[in-house]
Amino acid sequence: MTFYFIAGEPSSFFTMVNIAYVIKKINPNHVVVAIVPYHGFLAKMEVQEFFDEFDRVWHLPPCEFQRNIFLGFFRGRAFKKAMKNIVFDENSIAFAFTSMEMSVNLLIKHINEKYKSIKVVLLNFTSKKFDCAAVGGRFSKLLTFLNRLYSFMLDCYHMKSYVDANGQFMYRENCQQLPFPKLVLSDNLLDCNAELEQQGTRQISLPYPSIIRHSAHIKKQERFVVFFGEGTLANFYVQLDKQFLIKKTAQYVNAIRNYYAGKNIKVYYKPHPADGEKLMAGCASAGFAIFNERINAEMLFSKYHDDIVAAYTVCSHSVLFGSKYGIPSYWAYEICFTDEELKNFFRKITSDNKSNLLKSLISLDQIGSIDDNKTRTDMNKIVSTWKNGIQILTGEAYVL
Repeated sequence: MTFYFIAGEPSSFFTMVNIAYVIKKINPNHVVVAIVPYHGFLAKMEVQEFFDEFDRVWHLPPCEFQRNIFLGFFRGRAFKKAMKNIVFDENSIAFAFTSMEMSVNLLIKHINEKYKSIKVVLLNFTSKKFDCAAVGGRFSKLLTFLNRLYSFMLDCYHMKSYVDANGQFMYRENCQQLPFPKLVLSDNLLDCNAELEQQGTRQISLPYPSIIRHSAHIKKQERFVVFFGEGTLANFYVQLDKQFLIKKTAQYVNAIRNYYAGKNIKVYYKPHPADGEKLMAGCASAGFAIFNERINAEMLFSKYHDDIVAAYTVCSHSVLFGSKYGIPSYWAYEICFTDEELKNFFRKITSDNKSNLLKSLISLDQIGSIDDNKTRTDMNKIVSTWKNGIQILTGEAYVL
């Protein structure tokens, strides 16, 4: 049987890599195919080893919603032309994330309309809707109107857009419920199949496939800690007190440095893909070495799980993936933020995570407090749960 994995954004792509790995563990004869629309961040990363895990990879040109509608339309037409060159097998399954990207939008609509025997399954990291208002977002009539023009000209699903207080794009979502079953990647290994059957819904939860690649790197690393920075954080969350953030971030990173220096453990600074090697304001004084390998957080956790002692950030969602991989993960929004509404947004994420591997720091003396909780993935349980879950989600015609 053939499984297609549609993703270009790095977090979505690497999750698809891991799901493909699980599918191959279930049955090595299954064919796994990646469909990768161009994404600027992924294009800059060292990911060939992960492309090699697929039986075939289709690369597609850039395609995104743009204020310059003429350029967007031109790229959309070129994308659709390239997309139609992909040869899909009948009676197969296509995974795609619930996405705000036009490329994914066009692909799943194309598959749904042309290949009636292919089951499209939409993935998400949470069953809850993103609350834009909680982080200062508001509905944009202008960008939503542009989305409607794109949907008319390119025949994609209509989407609505949200912007921040400065009018900069923040988020995009579908206007209508899409006609596909949903798969939520949960933060634990609870099998929700029985709940799915009782409710008669088209949604199921399965464990996030946190695959540890023991042989992915040849040279053994010394044990290390990683700090995930966000150079544009103050631009994204308009509620932030910038000077307070810089002051508290400096105190935070220096406390991390001092704690692990006493244990002779090196701390690396991992920049956000959009930042290059630019440091987050307040971090320079700690003197962290830059983690130079061009991979994202999930790839880092998968490749270097055995070497990572802990992961830290102010509020990057990278630490959520760290906790999924069994790595002690800390964030410091309680220390570095002043706005209560913004704190509540992150408190809810922490609470929903329900993990003893994700720590919201209240004071700096809590640094290192959950380092002993580190765990390893139960691969057999992940494979077993995924096998049962996909059978229920896709129906008897798609039993693995």
